[in-house]
Amino acid sequence: MPSTDSEQNIKRRRILKAAASAPVIFTLPSGAALAAGSLTCAAKSLERATGETVDGVTVAPDAWMRFSVPGLRLRFTGNRVVDGFRLDGSLYQVVGSDVVLISETPVNEASNGQTYFLLVDYEAYSDPIVSPDDPASYVYLGTPTANPIAGASCWNSLNSTDLQSNVIN
Repeated sequence: MPSTDSEQNIKRRRILKAAASAPVIFTLPSGAALAAGSLTCAAKSLERATGETVDGVTVAPDAWMRFSVPGLRLRFTGNRVVDGFRLDGSLYQVVGSDVVLISETPVNEASNGQTYFLLVDYEAYSDPIVSPDDPASYVYLGTPTANPIAGASCWNSLNSTDLQSNVIN
């Protein structure tokens, strides 16, 4: 005997209900696996840094995580002029890919139209007693940087950030 449309609809609903109530298993990556990947990128960055020269200061972003500072032209007594930058109240002279703390007071300072990019030390940056608002405690200022990080992707995985470039500010 042929079934009516309503009986067919009832059968379809039963089949759909049975399918919807079947157990489903989803697999998600564990936090440990993600953390291990982050640590691997930090170790790879350190290994890479020991195999190449990593400049403390550059005039353009590169493969390493950097902190940008505006450049200054500093004029001192005797008409001596140097290029540098100010960070946390201190003046620094840029000498090639290095910086030197300046102890004397300039008679004049003005923009030199340059931006300098200082290498970031990830270990110092991630120290719980260091504030991200205190860059002098985690950027290259003449003392070798022990733990540079290569690339925004690695930085993002270590810091849960979403940077689009290798410059943190």
